[in-house]
Amino acid sequence: MYYDFFDRNNVYICTIEDKKVVSNYFVLTIGYPETNGLLLYNNVDASKLVTDILDMNDDHNEIDYYGMLIQMFLMCLDYYDRVNDLNFLKAAKDINSFVKEKYDDTNTLINFYQVKYREGTLDKTDYENLIKIKNENDTFYDQKAAISILLNNYVEYEFYLSKLEPEVREHFLSYPIVNILPNTTDK
Repeated sequence: MYYDFFDRNNVYICTIEDKKVVSNYFVLTIGYPETNGLLLYNNVDASKLVTDILDMNDDHNEIDYYGMLIQMFLMCLDYYDRVNDLNFLKAAKDINSFVKEKYDDTNTLINFYQVKYREGTLDKTDYENLIKIKNENDTFYDQKAAISILLNNYVEYEFYLSKLEPEVREHFLSYPIVNILPNTTDK
């Protein structure tokens, strides 16, 4: 997926897969991540963001917009981790809140908790929920690794990371959740 954005009088015109879209609500990327590019934030409202995405997809395929929202969520978290701008953390939280209303799956819950981790608002109940999710039989090793990071259990994180197939491991290590690992932990 390629994004190319132009600013014209505070309206953003974006070309995505040869479709031109006008949006005032996109989390905009320019050259990201190839050039550690500039990420712009413009008044993100998750419901309007979804409307914009649906307008781009002629067939209104939910999977397409879900994937785009998750990609934008991850970009916002990554950029927040790099520049510590709370606008990006808020954008990530807003996007994930919308996704969580539609899809209450394990990855969405982990994303919810990683925002709370960055906010410093994880409480005892959150830790208990994370432990419960991690101990469920249908939780995958990459999810267990992510939860172990949030629980600050780096020995378990490294154990679960070692269980991942090489291509899954490489993909996992590209996620912003690894940004919150201490520098002494393998990434």
